[in-house]
Amino acid sequence: MSIIIEDIQIETLKNVGLSLVQAKVYLNLAKFGTANIKTIASMASVARQDTYRIMASLEKMGLVERVISRTTMFTATPIREGLNRILENKKREYFEAEKQVETVFEHFYEKTNNTNGVQEEEVRFTITSELSLLFDTHAKLSDNSSENIDTTLPLNLQKKTLFQHFKYIKRAVKRGIKVRVIAQLSEPKKVSGLPDIVPTESFQLRHLPRSTKLFGMHIFDQKEITLAVSETKPLPSLWTNSPHVVQLATVYFENLWKEAQK
Repeated sequence: MSIIIEDIQIETLKNVGLSLVQAKVYLNLAKFGTANIKTIASMASVARQDTYRIMASLEKMGLVERVISRTTMFTATPIREGLNRILENKKREYFEAEKQVETVFEHFYEKTNNTNGVQEEEVRFTITSELSLLFDTHAKLSDNSSENIDTTLPLNLQKKTLFQHFKYIKRAVKRGIKVRVIAQLSEPKKVSGLPDIVPTESFQLRHLPRSTKLFGMHIFDQKEITLAVSETKPLPSLWTNSPHVVQLATVYFENLWKEAQK
């Protein structure tokens, strides 16, 4: 005796937490109605000795009930009611897990911040190898800056195209953040005027000859930097908040700034 059970039905029950054999047994019994262990084992193609254990687990889930009679029989909870019960159980498990995770977070941050009232910022280094992620990082750091941003860009840029391609720099300037940019230009005399919508007191752009070896670098508030590892490509890019590296980068930028053409 065998009832055809579609694979998609079995997969659905597996996705909500049932094992393969639990799903097969429950679906067969739900379609058949009421049956004894021998019949259930035959329908689901499960060894009889395993069926007792499976039925016990399904009883705990509330998916089957034992029928008291001369021969032990089992009946399945109607499929709609049974699946709703499974989903409710999963929801309760999820909310309980969510509470436990929140407790872990609270305990973790309490321990982390409880160091005599002083928490020294951890020095970190990270590598970015995806372009959109790098742009997102620059935008976030730029938008969080409160004082100044110094940037070197190994690109042939005029002021107008700079703000078109690096909108986060334009936003920073409009917020009053002091921004200095060093770019490369083959013909510096052709640099166009700064757009009226950007206050000139917040923005300065200088140029170095194309022969200068310039790599991409951003310094945010002299606290965090991003550095292009390659001279010709923006990726991979290194980010760090190391005070020593930031200081070296700042000194390097100031030297370039003195050499650059206004």
